[in-house]
Amino acid sequence: MRWMGAIALAACLCRAGVAAAGPDTVSLRYDVYTAGVPSLTLHLQVDVSPRSYRIVADMETQGIIGFLFPWTMRADVEGAVAGEDLRPALYRSTSLLFGRERTARLAYAGDGTVTVETNRVPGDERRQPVDAAMRKGTVDVLTALLRVARRLEASGHCAVMVPVFDGRRRYDLTFADADPATAARTVPANARTCIASMQRLAGFLKSGLGWDEDDDARAAAVAVARVFADAPMMPVRLELATAIGMAQAVLEEVAYRGVALASPAIRPVEEPRRAPPLTASPRDDRQLMLPRGD
Repeated sequence: MRWMGAIALAACLCRAGVAAAGPDTVSLRYDVYTAGVPSLTLHLQVDVSPRSYRIVADMETQGIIGFLFPWTMRADVEGAVAGEDLRPALYRSTSLLFGRERTARLAYAGDGTVTVETNRVPGDERRQPVDAAMRKGTVDVLTALLRVARRLEASGHCAVMVPVFDGRRRYDLTFADADPATAARTVPANARTCIASMQRLAGFLKSGLGWDEDDDARAAAVAVARVFADAPMMPVRLELATAIGMAQAVLEEVAYRGVALASPAIRPVEEPRRAPPLTASPRDDRQLMLPRGD
């Protein structure tokens, strides 16, 4: 499972971006570390109203990894809120690696049909095509992550499977509740931890040996909490074991309704009838690890 897709739970959260965001927009910045080395910065803006939603995500590699693999990506989706369900209308993504651009545009019809437009890049000929039948009823990955967060907020549970198509790859994301006993030792007590895993179905690049099936079994642990009392729940930690070491994403900055918090001030708020947060110094709290889940 690709950890960048897992977190890419969305306009840019630079200082100007925070000021330009709407009053109910949640703006977040995550720093991602792989094997302890800074590797990626992720900015998200999430705006949900009773009738519609929009998510913008900006990602860019950093440090030595950014020097070796200069990669940027922007993705955005807008759609309708229908009760507890989210129905995307339009998803767009653009990524750039070594100066080579990759784009995708997905349009969603009311019957679940997904129309896709992508530019062709080297290697696409080695992908198994994802036909219209496999695309029907799917959502983009940003909508998938927001759908899970809303389910967790409404029911208190993570358990759900979401069919995803990102313009080239078709896969299922399955979310489950983490073991409470394990989660209680690793994250603040009022955070909830979900375990996310991927089942690849089509559209992935294959070598002569096929893709690494172990990637399907590798799970990400996502801790979700309410940082502001009247704000939606949001991911505060994400951790995934990768082929080159542990990848950990940490929420470093969040802004909501004119209030901005920066780590180590970010702390999930205590909710009624919940156990109090674990007592830890700011430095210790930032180093808390999520369960591996594998």
